[in-house]
Amino acid sequence: MQTQTIKSARVGLRIPPDLKKAWDEAATLEGRSLSDIIIAATTEAIAGIIDRHRIIHVTRADMEQISQDLQNPPEPDGALISAVQAYKKSVEAGELVIRH
Repeated sequence: MQTQTIKSARVGLRIPPDLKKAWDEAATLEGRSLSDIIIAATTEAIAGIIDRHRIIHVTRADMEQISQDLQNPPEPDGALISAVQAYKKSVEAGELVIRH
């Protein structure tokens, strides 16, 4: 039977003494280590941050407009036609350049 080695990384930071005291108190109250408390709290905060940046929020009016545009798409304008032509040239040349 093989055993796996779990790798971990270290993070160092400096915090005000009163914040450290509060963290220690929270850990004691929960009966958990300070590391467990910090990891749990930051993991929850990080998940919220990532969700806010990955999820697109739209209103009902936005959804209706999207639905209408999908059912009756507008004619392509000059910028879209130029972009398609540039894309095709890049693909034909074997390179694709994306500009922001």
